[in-house]
Amino acid sequence: MKTNWNKHIDELSKQMLPPSATLQWVLNYFEKTEQKADYAIDLGCGSGVDTFAMLSAGLQVLAIDKEISAIKHIKQKIEQTPFKTQLELLDKSFEEVKLPNCKLLNASFSLPFCKPTHFKGFWSEIVSAIKPNGWFSGHFFGKEDGWYPNNEITFLSTAEIRALFSDFEIKVFEEVNKVGKTINNKEKQWHVYHVVAQKKETK
Repeated sequence: MKTNWNKHIDELSKQMLPPSATLQWVLNYFEKTEQKADYAIDLGCGSGVDTFAMLSAGLQVLAIDKEISAIKHIKQKIEQTPFKTQLELLDKSFEEVKLPNCKLLNASFSLPFCKPTHFKGFWSEIVSAIKPNGWFSGHFFGKEDGWYPNNEITFLSTAEIRALFSDFEIKVFEEVNKVGKTINNKEKQWHVYHVVAQKKETK
């Protein structure tokens, strides 16, 4: 599986896409309960669709992506908005990044691209970074995905994903297993888990 991330970012930039449904669930919750996340991380921010949704909701955001083209795109786009003071950008890979504490960590279709050899350690860092009562929103790939197996991508079972959230209360857990299109317009089996979870308060 080869992915042209520059093409991916360009294509997404041309479309008026909404934020991911998992992130929108959290933002809707904040709005309904009048709660706010003081600091949010967009992990693997890509074209910045989710980043700008969080900024628009009034959040302070650290957007992280290893693709310099993604960071440059967001940097150019932010200049046309009033959100410049709310955003910090960082071009780092999962293997390099050290996460600050946050009340919301969003990882829309990014965590599967953390190498399996690094995933366990990086997930521990994610759990440590999210504050008590803080939130996770994001996606994981299942083992029936069309790209399985691939030693550059992490695939997990239902039980393995649920085990990741032992310190959380899961609010949304949706499994989707269907044929869809890739960014190259090719058919592929997508086996994706959509997850929203709130970290339990420490005792």
